[in-house]
Formats: sequence, structure tokens, C-alpha cells
Amino acid sequence: MAHVTVDDNLVREALEAGGHRTMKSAVTEALIEYVSRRKHQPDFSRYETVDYNREKSYQKLRDIGCKY
Repeated sequence: MAHVTVDDNLVREALEAGGHRTMKSAVTEALIEYVSRRKHQPDFSRYETVDYNREKSYQKLRDIGCKY
């Protein structure tokens, strides 16, 4: 499909780490892992941020059993 330039040292490490005999098998497994992780990685951009009131001491309120 495409020809890419890959760091030789990184390929050598991948071959050894995965016990692969060919560069193609090492790259294929790496891409499978990459895609799998990306598909299962949570998308936190959908969540809103939490705004804290800097004037409140949430720890003190927790200690006395108050709801914020």
C-alpha cells in the first residue's frame, strides 16, 4: 500500500521484543495494537470540565459532613 521510512533501531527493537522474523509482521502487529488502543481510548473531550469555587474549602466541608 505505502512505502515508509522507519527508524532501523526501532524496527530492530520491535523484532526482538515481539519475536518477529520479518519487518512486515512486526509492523503489522504494531498497527493492530495501535488501532485497538485508539478504538478503546476514552474520548474525554465529550465531558465538561469541573469548576471549583476557590473561596470554598471543600476539605473542611467534607470533614463536617456538608454537601457542597
